[in-house]
Amino acid sequence: MTKLAATIVCVFALCAAVALADAATGPQGQYCGSYSFGLIKGTGHFNKDDTLELKLNAFGKDIECNKEKYSYDAASQEVRVPSAIDSNDCLGNLITSNGLSFSAKYDPSTEVVSLDLGIASIDLEQC
Repeated sequence: MTKLAATIVCVFALCAAVALADAATGPQGQYCGSYSFGLIKGTGHFNKDDTLELKLNAFGKDIECNKEKYSYDAASQEVRVPSAIDSNDCLGNLITSNGLSFSAKYDPSTEVVSLDLGIASIDLEQC
């Protein structure tokens, strides 16, 4: 194997390792999206300490939920936010008081977080 071929193999191996590491750790950084022509806009910042900062603007009303704990299951691509069902929590109150449900998935190949709120689905992309 020539030195150039060995270098190319190493670069591809490094890229694959980085991709696998991202797939195992789940979303990191800021993701943005909107629904219904921008009537509802949101950002989610996934922190390295497994907390999530959410900022929403729905019909002109600002909502912010900070330090929401989350976990990521690489096998199912599911993002779990246990507080989403707790009516005493910021996110949980928003969901339960509006009769919504909550599930989220992260696709590492597209780096998209897909939220399903029961009545609407929103895709968040890195921003």
